[in-house]
Amino acid sequence: MVPLNRYTLFSSVDLDEARELVALKFCPHKLQTISDTDRFHARHNCVEGAKLAINYIHYGATVLIEPGALEHFYLVQIPLRGSAEIRNGGVEVESDPQTATILNPDRHTRMIWRAGCEQLLVYVDALTLNAFAESFFGRRMPALPAFEPRIDFSRPQMARWRQHVLALFASADEGRLF
Repeated sequence: MVPLNRYTLFSSVDLDEARELVALKFCPHKLQTISDTDRFHARHNCVEGAKLAINYIHYGATVLIEPGALEHFYLVQIPLRGSAEIRNGGVEVESDPQTATILNPDRHTRMIWRAGCEQLLVYVDALTLNAFAESFFGRRMPALPAFEPRIDFSRPQMARWRQHVLALFASADEGRLF
């Protein structure tokens, strides 16, 4: 079953339309197919809260996605199927179902999602996360928190964290979230 199936924003075979609609939820970005042999068919499902949104996206084909710096949000990307090459700042991560990523908002981002890649995305407002960090540490932060882009699910604590995120998506699927 496709995650967040009840919350489809769009399903399209038109690259320009997909770029435009995804940009409305995230930010302007470059989106282009890399292979002429792959079949492009984008789908975006989304459930939004005030400062957090959970998403499911796939493009079908191998695509280059280049938003530059995200500026206003962090984006956690958890592949369900397939793989992607993610560059956030100077760090490149080969992402797959055992390796997720977190994109820092102040670093240039460039991604290649390979054909068949399906990802869960958690959008977190940058100022909200910064306010949480300031409250947690009890002091003003000199800059937005920065994270290592690679999330390794072979680490037990990260595997548990993934289970919590999957439970969040399951709650949304059951209509018990936001």
